[in-house]
Amino acid sequence: MRPSMILFALFWVLLSAWPAEAARRVSVVATVPDVGAVVAAVGGDDIALVVMAEPTQDPHFVDARPHLALQLSRADLLVAVGLDLEVGWLPRLQVGARQPDIQVGRLGYLEVGPFSQLLEIPRTRLDRSFGDLHASGNPHVMLDPRNAARIAIGVADRLARIDPERAQAYRDRARRFKVESDRVAAAWQARSRAIPLERRRMVTYHRSLSYLANWLSIEVVDTLEPQPGIAPTPAHIKDVLARIPAMGVPLLAQEPWYPERVADLVARRTGIRRVTLPVLEDATRSDAYMLWVEATARMVCGGLEL
Repeated sequence: MRPSMILFALFWVLLSAWPAEAARRVSVVATVPDVGAVVAAVGGDDIALVVMAEPTQDPHFVDARPHLALQLSRADLLVAVGLDLEVGWLPRLQVGARQPDIQVGRLGYLEVGPFSQLLEIPRTRLDRSFGDLHASGNPHVMLDPRNAARIAIGVADRLARIDPERAQAYRDRARRFKVESDRVAAAWQARSRAIPLERRRMVTYHRSLSYLANWLSIEVVDTLEPQPGIAPTPAHIKDVLARIPAMGVPLLAQEPWYPERVADLVARRTGIRRVTLPVLEDATRSDAYMLWVEATARMVCGGLEL
């Protein structure tokens, strides 16, 4: 056989083998970047990961566009925070996907929020006067690496059930992730607790930094929203403006998807340091979660130390 024919035959053998190799990767869709980053660390090269929400989108309000339903239609596993975080947009996409395996209660659907040690679980019956409170607890669990470690173990267990041949690889990556999470959690706890107690106070925009504050032993004195999901009112902002100097609060922190106008006003009136927390840019990188959570802790601790 001529060399050119051998090369041609080899090309077709390789080409025909490629889809089979690609098909062996588990197709995973994560709802939001911070969850996606933990999934990426556990799944490694054994999964093909897609994240639905953009890094700068409020996770409560993601546009339920048709291409997201298409992504879900091809998924072996859908990983969500749950705790009603995505309730405003995810169910419509699950229906539109027409993929039975990623519906609630099926093997291909996993809510990771309940793996966390949950905060702010309401003790009374809720109504709309309480704002956008969640009956199962605060869903913004990802800004605590201790929660992320628990979530990694849960993700590994589910991937192992879907893909038993690689079960040990998933569990090994989850264990390594937990070791690194524990290291990061302890290091930043130590730095935060070295800050005088009276300076470990901050104001936030939404009640979304409770887990970060709990991890770093910081008191959230107030939020710019009078109730979760309720826009700031003049009367409430007047109270916040009085509380900040009275309690010596040094820091106002918020995520970039919340309006900056009110925060800027509060900073000008009180002299409080204002920071916009970093977003998780590339959730498909295996080191993305640790880079993001450390960058966030560095920004918050730095704002309190000044």
